[in-house]
Amino acid sequence: MLRPNVKPTVLLKSKRLNELSTKERDQFGRFEIIPRDKAKLVSYEVAVQTRNNDYVADFLEEVADIPCIHIGDPSRGGATTYGYPRDFGFPYETRSIFKLFLEVERVT
Repeated sequence: MLRPNVKPTVLLKSKRLNELSTKERDQFGRFEIIPRDKAKLVSYEVAVQTRNNDYVADFLEEVADIPCIHIGDPSRGGATTYGYPRDFGFPYETRSIFKLFLEVERVT
């Protein structure tokens, strides 16, 4: 879905599990677990040419509510993930490259 002239380099940074169950102790010290859903999170680092950073940010805002396939560069430890962009930001830059942090919540 990216424009042809936007060729980001994608590096898989982490895979995490956000476990939403609650765990409480009763008056006798025993745990009571209330099972809830889990969210699988995948984080990518994406190198974007500086001239394209606004386009990429706008694109991610547009698809925030649409499940998409996010494909990492296999030669750099990338992974294919089907899910929603959960968070993104541009933590640092050079004159020619912005490093985009992208977190995707997998659809399971």
